[in-house]
Amino acid sequence: MTGLLTAVVAAALACSALTSCSPDAPPPTELLAAPLTTPQQPAAQEAAGRPTRVVDTVAGSLGRGKLAVYGSTDGATGAPTKVSGAFFVPSGTPPAGGWPTIAIGHGTTGLSPDCGPSRDPATLSQIAPVAMLLKDGFAVALIDYQGLGIAADGTDASADNPRHPYLEPRSAAYNLADAVRAMRAVYPGRISTRWAAAGHSQGGQAAWAAAEFAPAYASELQLVAASAQAPAVNLRRLGRVSDGSYTSHEEWLMPMLITGLSVSDPSLNRWDFIRGSARNNLALLVSCNAADDANRQKAMDAISSGDVIPDSADAQTALTDVLQSYSLPQRRSSVPLYVTQGTADPVVAASSTTTAVSQACQLGTVVTYRKLDGRNHDIGDDMAGYEWLATMLHGARPPTSCTTTA
Repeated sequence: MTGLLTAVVAAALACSALTSCSPDAPPPTELLAAPLTTPQQPAAQEAAGRPTRVVDTVAGSLGRGKLAVYGSTDGATGAPTKVSGAFFVPSGTPPAGGWPTIAIGHGTTGLSPDCGPSRDPATLSQIAPVAMLLKDGFAVALIDYQGLGIAADGTDASADNPRHPYLEPRSAAYNLADAVRAMRAVYPGRISTRWAAAGHSQGGQAAWAAAEFAPAYASELQLVAASAQAPAVNLRRLGRVSDGSYTSHEEWLMPMLITGLSVSDPSLNRWDFIRGSARNNLALLVSCNAADDANRQKAMDAISSGDVIPDSADAQTALTDVLQSYSLPQRRSSVPLYVTQGTADPVVAASSTTTAVSQACQLGTVVTYRKLDGRNHDIGDDMAGYEWLATMLHGARPPTSCTTTA
């Protein structure tokens, strides 16, 4: 922790709950999203975090662990759903109260069931520094998200009929919190109620969403902190059309974004956007079979703005409304955030993340914002956020205001 704090090159900014300054002021036109409600049907409440299937697995260099399917809540409808994940615990005897858990959301893979990392346990070590966390005394849960992985077996989910609510923040937050509940059931008596959330890109959004939504959703657990790398949170920046093309050259992303958003918000008709080669290749574009990688890249390269732009002003409005409603932050987080962002990221723009951090600071959330000069979207190898989570779970006091590090 000492080494991390000495890297802080900007003085603590007075961004407490009572003030409104921040690392960088957001554009005045980017309003906060209205806070989403968190409906939960009684059946979902009953099933949340309850494992329905648990099997042993050998996850390559990580050794033995568990694959589990557990209950969770669809954030958009409040209905019960199932999620899968991979669970690991340190060797030896747990400390008094049990091992704390770090629940990790992965970056964007796709929308079809074969896009869940649990389907290939040998590659799980590539998602996050699991071995390091286990050595440091933390249990680790790597989740697939709703609609992905082995939890989708036996459902109607497919590449032609995706059931993954891509970038819907409540679902992501609930999936992470319920993974901790499931971990405590899979390893009874060995897992603490204390936990932290982490992730990169889509997973960064999931971790940030957990900070805002999970404490109320899983109040029996103690969320201590969250770390978000290159988080896809300022979604209102996406999907802007000018002169017949997307303003940020997002054509490659739109088939998956539109399709995934339409899962959680059926008012968004994907066929108002997707046509031509993008429509013909949609199942290929949203799936993850490695044998199709070369053809998938060709299909992605072939997408033009004409294949994916909205076909009417009403369609553009519908997309804008969904992206605004799913943008974060939406409320003050009661737990501190550590946000990492590359300044040369072509996928999640640094200016986009800076705006979200600024808004979070204005809401009173305590944020440590670390910018990696010249780094692109591939910053999953930066361990500072995980090291910070470890200090928080070991009882270190978080900062009391918003800070920026270089």
